Amino acid sequence: MTQPGVQVPVLVDGPYGGIDNQKYFDSDRLVVVAGGSGAGWMLPFVEQFLRFLSLNKVPEPLPEENKQSSDEPPRQRVLRGPRSLRVILAIRDVETCTWFHTTLNNLLSDYKSLGTPSDLSVEVYLTGEAESIVQPTKSASERVTSGPSSLGEDDIEKNVGEQKKFDIDDRPGEELRGRPDLPLIIRQEAAAATTIGQAVGVFVCGPLTMQDDVRNAVAKENLSILKNPSSGGMYLHLEHFSWA
Repeated sequence: MTQPGVQVPVLVDGPYGGIDNQKYFDSDRLVVVAGGSGAGWMLPFVEQFLRFLSLNKVPEPLPEENKQSSDEPPRQRVLRGPRSLRVILAIRDVETCTWFHTTLNNLLSDYKSLGTPSDLSVEVYLTGEAESIVQPTKSASERVTSGPSSLGEDDIEKNVGEQKKFDIDDRPGEELRGRPDLPLIIRQEAAAATTIGQAVGVFVCGPLTMQDDVRNAVAKENLSILKNPSSGGMYLHLEHFSWA
Protein backbone atom coordinates (compact mmCIF):
# COMPACT_ATOMS: atom_id res chain seq x y z
CA MET A 1 0.00 0.00 0.00
CA THR A 2 1.23 3.51 -0.79
CA GLN A 3 -0.66 5.00 2.19
CA PRO A 4 -0.75 2.44 5.02
CA GLY A 5 -3.11 3.20 7.86
CA VAL A 6 -5.50 5.31 5.77
CA GLN A 7 -9.13 4.69 6.69
CA VAL A 8 -11.47 3.89 3.80
CA PRO A 9 -15.27 4.02 4.14
CA VAL A 10 -16.99 0.74 3.23
CA LEU A 11 -20.64 0.22 2.35
CA VAL A 12 -22.08 -3.09 3.50
CA ASP A 13 -25.46 -4.07 2.05
CA GLY A 14 -27.34 -7.25 2.89
CA PRO A 15 -27.83 -10.04 3.73
CA TYR A 16 -30.35 -11.10 1.10
CA GLY A 17 -32.78 -13.96 0.80
CA GLY A 18 -31.42 -17.42 0.07
CA ILE A 19 -32.42 -19.90 -2.60
CA ASP A 20 -34.47 -23.04 -2.08
CA ASN A 21 -31.83 -25.78 -1.91
CA GLN A 22 -34.39 -28.44 -2.77
CA LYS A 23 -35.15 -26.64 -6.05
CA TYR A 24 -31.42 -26.50 -6.73
CA PHE A 25 -30.96 -30.26 -6.34
CA ASP A 26 -34.22 -31.07 -8.14
CA SER A 27 -32.93 -29.32 -11.28
CA ASP A 28 -31.09 -31.40 -13.87
CA ARG A 29 -29.80 -28.29 -15.63
CA LEU A 30 -28.88 -25.05 -13.87
CA VAL A 31 -28.73 -21.59 -15.43
CA VAL A 32 -27.32 -18.85 -13.20
CA VAL A 33 -27.54 -15.30 -14.56
CA ALA A 34 -26.10 -12.19 -12.92
CA GLY A 35 -25.20 -8.61 -13.73
CA GLY A 36 -22.59 -6.33 -12.16
CA SER A 37 -22.09 -6.93 -8.45
CA GLY A 38 -24.18 -10.09 -8.77
CA ALA A 39 -20.89 -11.73 -9.80
CA GLY A 40 -20.17 -12.54 -6.16
CA TRP A 41 -23.67 -13.96 -5.67
CA MET A 42 -23.19 -16.61 -8.35
CA LEU A 43 -19.91 -18.07 -7.05
CA PRO A 44 -21.57 -20.27 -4.37
CA PHE A 45 -23.54 -21.91 -7.19
CA VAL A 46 -20.28 -22.88 -8.87
CA GLU A 47 -18.75 -24.13 -5.62
CA GLN A 48 -21.79 -26.20 -4.71
CA PHE A 49 -21.89 -27.69 -8.20
CA LEU A 50 -18.20 -28.63 -8.04
CA ARG A 51 -18.69 -30.11 -4.57
CA PHE A 52 -21.63 -32.14 -5.86
CA LEU A 53 -19.53 -33.48 -8.74
CA SER A 54 -16.72 -34.42 -6.37
CA LEU A 55 -19.12 -36.25 -4.02
CA ASN A 56 -20.47 -38.27 -6.94
CA LYS A 57 -16.93 -39.45 -7.63
CA VAL A 58 -16.52 -40.91 -4.14
CA PRO A 59 -17.01 -44.73 -4.18
CA GLU A 60 -19.95 -45.96 -2.16
CA PRO A 61 -18.76 -47.92 0.92
CA LEU A 62 -19.70 -51.59 1.11
CA PRO A 63 -21.97 -52.81 3.89
CA GLU A 64 -20.09 -54.12 6.94
CA GLU A 65 -20.98 -57.76 6.30
CA ASN A 66 -19.58 -57.61 2.75
CA LYS A 67 -16.30 -55.87 3.47
CA GLN A 68 -14.31 -59.05 4.07
CA SER A 69 -15.92 -61.43 1.59
CA SER A 70 -16.63 -59.30 -1.47
CA ASP A 71 -14.03 -58.93 -4.20
CA GLU A 72 -16.23 -56.52 -6.19
CA PRO A 73 -14.96 -52.98 -6.66
CA PRO A 74 -16.82 -50.28 -4.67
CA ARG A 75 -19.94 -49.05 -6.40
CA GLN A 76 -20.00 -45.48 -7.65
CA ARG A 77 -22.10 -43.22 -5.45
CA VAL A 78 -24.94 -41.56 -7.42
CA LEU A 79 -26.57 -38.55 -5.77
CA ARG A 80 -29.59 -36.64 -6.98
CA GLY A 81 -28.61 -33.20 -8.24
CA PRO A 82 -27.80 -30.99 -11.22
CA ARG A 83 -26.01 -32.49 -14.22
CA SER A 84 -24.92 -29.22 -15.80
CA LEU A 85 -24.36 -25.60 -14.81
CA ARG A 86 -24.36 -22.66 -17.21
CA VAL A 87 -23.12 -19.36 -15.76
CA ILE A 88 -24.00 -16.09 -17.53
CA LEU A 89 -22.40 -12.88 -16.22
CA ALA A 90 -22.84 -9.43 -17.76
CA ILE A 91 -20.27 -6.97 -16.47
CA ARG A 92 -19.20 -3.46 -17.42
CA ASP A 93 -16.06 -2.70 -15.38
CA VAL A 94 -12.68 -4.31 -15.86
CA GLU A 95 -11.81 -4.52 -12.16
CA THR A 96 -14.83 -6.66 -11.28
CA CYS A 97 -14.24 -8.79 -14.37
CA THR A 98 -10.64 -9.46 -13.34
CA TRP A 99 -11.69 -10.22 -9.76
CA PHE A 100 -14.33 -12.69 -10.96
CA HIS A 101 -11.89 -14.57 -13.19
CA THR A 102 -9.27 -14.73 -10.43
CA THR A 103 -11.75 -15.94 -7.82
CA LEU A 104 -13.23 -18.49 -10.21
CA ASN A 105 -9.78 -19.84 -11.06
CA ASN A 106 -8.98 -20.19 -7.35
CA LEU A 107 -12.25 -22.02 -6.83
CA LEU A 108 -11.56 -24.43 -9.69
CA SER A 109 -8.07 -25.08 -8.33
CA ASP A 110 -9.66 -26.43 -5.13
CA TYR A 111 -11.26 -29.18 -7.24
CA LYS A 112 -8.32 -30.16 -9.44
CA SER A 113 -9.28 -33.81 -9.23
CA LEU A 114 -12.30 -33.04 -11.42
CA GLY A 115 -10.11 -31.67 -14.21
CA THR A 116 -12.07 -29.23 -16.37
CA PRO A 117 -15.73 -30.20 -15.86
CA SER A 118 -17.37 -30.46 -19.28
CA ASP A 119 -20.77 -29.81 -17.70
CA LEU A 120 -19.71 -26.39 -16.36
CA SER A 121 -20.06 -23.53 -18.83
CA VAL A 122 -19.00 -19.98 -17.95
CA GLU A 123 -19.82 -17.03 -20.21
CA VAL A 124 -18.73 -13.50 -19.28
CA TYR A 125 -20.30 -10.75 -21.38
CA LEU A 126 -18.43 -7.45 -21.44
CA THR A 127 -20.50 -4.27 -21.69
CA GLY A 128 -19.86 -0.56 -21.19
CA GLU A 129 -16.31 0.30 -20.14
CA ALA A 130 -15.08 -3.30 -20.29
CA GLU A 131 -16.43 -3.77 -23.83
CA SER A 132 -14.61 -0.68 -25.11
CA ILE A 133 -11.26 -1.71 -23.59
CA VAL A 134 -11.03 -5.36 -24.63
CA GLN A 135 -10.17 -5.89 -28.29
CA PRO A 136 -11.63 -8.82 -30.26
CA THR A 137 -9.19 -11.46 -31.52
CA LYS A 138 -11.67 -13.16 -33.85
CA SER A 139 -14.22 -11.95 -36.38
CA ALA A 140 -17.64 -10.77 -35.26
CA SER A 141 -19.33 -13.38 -37.45
CA GLU A 142 -17.95 -16.28 -35.41
CA ARG A 143 -20.77 -18.33 -33.96
CA VAL A 144 -20.65 -18.76 -30.20
CA THR A 145 -21.93 -21.86 -28.42
CA SER A 146 -21.30 -23.11 -24.92
CA GLY A 147 -20.88 -26.50 -23.28
CA PRO A 148 -24.22 -27.87 -22.12
CA SER A 149 -26.26 -25.49 -24.27
CA SER A 150 -24.78 -26.80 -27.51
CA LEU A 151 -27.10 -29.77 -27.02
CA GLY A 152 -30.05 -27.64 -28.21
CA GLU A 153 -31.90 -28.17 -31.48
CA ASP A 154 -30.24 -27.02 -34.70
CA ASP A 155 -32.74 -24.30 -35.47
CA ILE A 156 -32.12 -22.71 -32.08
CA GLU A 157 -28.36 -23.07 -32.23
CA LYS A 158 -28.22 -21.30 -35.59
CA ASN A 159 -29.76 -18.20 -34.03
CA VAL A 160 -27.07 -17.66 -31.42
CA GLY A 161 -26.14 -14.47 -33.27
CA GLU A 162 -22.97 -12.67 -34.17
CA GLN A 163 -21.25 -12.24 -30.83
CA LYS A 164 -17.54 -11.39 -30.66
CA LYS A 165 -15.42 -13.93 -28.85
CA PHE A 166 -12.18 -13.16 -27.03
CA ASP A 167 -9.26 -15.40 -26.18
CA ILE A 168 -8.14 -14.57 -22.64
CA ASP A 169 -5.27 -16.61 -21.21
CA ASP A 170 -5.90 -18.39 -17.91
CA ARG A 171 -9.55 -17.42 -17.83
CA PRO A 172 -12.11 -20.22 -17.59
CA GLY A 173 -14.99 -20.31 -20.05
CA GLU A 174 -15.71 -17.76 -22.72
CA GLU A 175 -15.45 -13.97 -22.72
CA LEU A 176 -17.90 -12.26 -25.05
CA ARG A 177 -18.71 -8.74 -26.14
CA GLY A 178 -22.15 -7.17 -25.76
CA ARG A 179 -25.26 -8.00 -23.78
CA PRO A 180 -26.30 -11.66 -23.51
CA ASP A 181 -29.39 -12.71 -25.44
CA LEU A 182 -31.18 -14.02 -22.39
CA PRO A 183 -34.41 -15.17 -24.11
CA LEU A 184 -32.28 -17.19 -26.54
CA ILE A 185 -30.26 -18.74 -23.71
CA ILE A 186 -33.47 -19.80 -21.95
CA ARG A 187 -34.79 -21.30 -25.20
CA GLN A 188 -31.55 -23.23 -25.68
CA GLU A 189 -31.67 -24.72 -22.20
CA ALA A 190 -35.37 -25.55 -22.51
CA ALA A 191 -34.80 -27.27 -25.87
CA ALA A 192 -31.90 -29.31 -24.53
CA ALA A 193 -33.91 -30.37 -21.47
CA THR A 194 -37.13 -31.17 -23.35
CA THR A 195 -35.57 -33.91 -25.46
CA ILE A 196 -34.89 -36.10 -22.40
CA GLY A 197 -37.46 -34.79 -19.93
CA GLN A 198 -35.08 -32.86 -17.70
CA ALA A 199 -35.95 -30.05 -15.28
CA VAL A 200 -34.26 -26.65 -15.55
CA GLY A 201 -33.55 -24.32 -12.63
CA VAL A 202 -32.97 -20.66 -13.51
CA PHE A 203 -31.51 -18.32 -10.89
CA VAL A 204 -31.08 -14.61 -11.57
CA CYS A 205 -29.50 -11.70 -9.69
CA GLY A 206 -29.26 -8.44 -11.60
CA PRO A 207 -31.03 -5.25 -12.68
CA LEU A 208 -34.77 -5.23 -13.24
CA THR A 209 -34.44 -5.25 -17.02
CA MET A 210 -32.39 -8.45 -16.82
CA GLN A 211 -34.88 -10.04 -14.45
CA ASP A 212 -37.81 -9.05 -16.68
CA ASP A 213 -36.15 -10.57 -19.76
CA VAL A 214 -35.56 -13.86 -17.99
CA ARG A 215 -38.97 -13.88 -16.30
CA ASN A 216 -40.78 -13.44 -19.62
CA ALA A 217 -38.63 -16.07 -21.34
CA VAL A 218 -39.20 -18.63 -18.58
CA ALA A 219 -42.95 -17.94 -18.59
CA LYS A 220 -43.05 -18.55 -22.33
CA GLU A 221 -41.21 -21.86 -22.01
CA ASN A 222 -43.44 -22.97 -19.14
CA LEU A 223 -46.49 -22.42 -21.32
CA SER A 224 -45.00 -24.82 -23.85
CA ILE A 225 -44.18 -27.30 -21.10
CA LEU A 226 -47.83 -27.29 -19.96
CA LYS A 227 -48.76 -28.66 -23.39
CA ASN A 228 -46.25 -31.48 -22.98
CA PRO A 229 -45.82 -32.23 -19.25
CA SER A 230 -43.42 -35.11 -19.90
CA SER A 231 -40.82 -32.61 -21.11
CA GLY A 232 -39.86 -31.64 -17.55
CA GLY A 233 -40.26 -28.23 -15.96
CA MET A 234 -38.58 -24.86 -15.50
CA TYR A 235 -38.16 -23.19 -12.10
CA LEU A 236 -37.27 -19.50 -11.69
CA HIS A 237 -35.71 -17.72 -8.71
CA LEU A 238 -35.19 -13.95 -8.78
CA GLU A 239 -32.83 -12.32 -6.28
CA HIS A 240 -33.55 -8.63 -5.70
CA PHE A 241 -31.28 -5.97 -4.32
CA SER A 242 -31.13 -2.22 -4.74
CA TRP A 243 -27.83 -1.74 -6.53
CA ALA A 244 -27.54 -4.71 -8.90
